[in-house]
Amino acid sequence: MHILPRSLLAGALALVAATAGAADIWRMADLSDPVSPQIPTTFLDLARAVVPDLEATSGGWRGNTVAPTMAEELDVDEAWPEGLQVNKAEVMHLAGAKAMIVFLDFGEPDGQPDAPASLALYTLAGETPVLGDIVNVGLDRQTGISGDTRLVDDRTALIVIDNTHSNSSQHYRITSLYLATPEELLHVDDVFTFSESLCGLWRQQQTGVSVNDAVPSGKPAIYVEISLHDDPKEGDECAEPIAVIADRTIGVTYTWSEKTKSYQPDSDALQMLAEENERRF
Repeated sequence: MHILPRSLLAGALALVAATAGAADIWRMADLSDPVSPQIPTTFLDLARAVVPDLEATSGGWRGNTVAPTMAEELDVDEAWPEGLQVNKAEVMHLAGAKAMIVFLDFGEPDGQPDAPASLALYTLAGETPVLGDIVNVGLDRQTGISGDTRLVDDRTALIVIDNTHSNSSQHYRITSLYLATPEELLHVDDVFTFSESLCGLWRQQQTGVSVNDAVPSGKPAIYVEISLHDDPKEGDECAEPIAVIADRTIGVTYTWSEKTKSYQPDSDALQMLAEENERRF
């Protein structure tokens, strides 16, 4: 995947305040691995619940059909003539609730833009995992777990999924936020950003996410900050140099509303940025 240079990476990492980083709480698993030493069900069994005809190939596990109930849950087609492929599972545990979250990307390795990537919540109290919730987080060509994913406590996690695609001069990103609890995967919002290479500079938008769990509602407040920054680029010969725009930061806090039973932003700043970006496409 083509990634634009990010001079703001250090600042974005400094923004995030949480108990654990994504690298500490997710583990990679082979599909042939059992879910746990006590549960013989494999991650391949879980993947086949989504794509029942998965078979081993030289490049991974491939299939052509999404189970009807899963196609409805994930809002995707049942038939995939060009094939779906999954090579691994990424796994997180909510230790205080005997719950497990599994991420499976069925668009590997070609990065089909419409291929599903499932994020699923299971309880592990019995002899087999019980599916509690599942969502399709595959919104673009490349889908992966963001480093901003973190545990809030041993029963709650903020899961951040990045969907991206790039061409020679543009980089598109959708950052999806989910609050995982033992009961559900609660969608918070999707945040759209757009970075591009112009003559003489990189125009970048970098997203950072932090969590504040000291709120009266019992559900954490989620803060999203987008840093907009122009980086000069050496070596370009420009007939009309593009002026560098002053740095700016856009921040929005999402809090839980008992009235709407959903997360609500404290402003429409991110929506306005998405509309501004759309005019630049």
